[in-house]
Amino acid sequence: MIKKGFRMRLNSFLLYSKNYFFFYLYRCLPTYFYYFKVSNLNNNIYLYTSSKNFFFLSFFLKNSYIAQFNSLTDLVIIDNYSFKKRFKLVYNFLSIFFNKRAFVIVFLDENKPFISSLVSLFKSSN
Repeated sequence: MIKKGFRMRLNSFLLYSKNYFFFYLYRCLPTYFYYFKVSNLNNNIYLYTSSKNFFFLSFFLKNSYIAQFNSLTDLVIIDNYSFKKRFKLVYNFLSIFFNKRAFVIVFLDENKPFISSLVSLFKSSN
């Protein structure tokens, strides 16, 4: 008999190994990101979201049992002065259990460059 915790880990491993995790994420959060892509080289996830939905998406990535992105490793800000949405924020989340990375990308306008803080979720973001 297989224990429940092991079965959950096995199911989550199968989700990652067959790239079904991305479709699972889309089914759970259909309105919280507007585009995602998967890198063919190393299966990194790139999630494009708005500044309103950024905190909830980060909360889901950290606290979901299947996602387990428990570590925020990088925060990169890119200034594209020729675009209307001038600032591009890239948050790099790491799932240590699955050895996967998720990049959450947010575009910010020059007039309203505000986004919710992740200090309550990740102490490394301070």
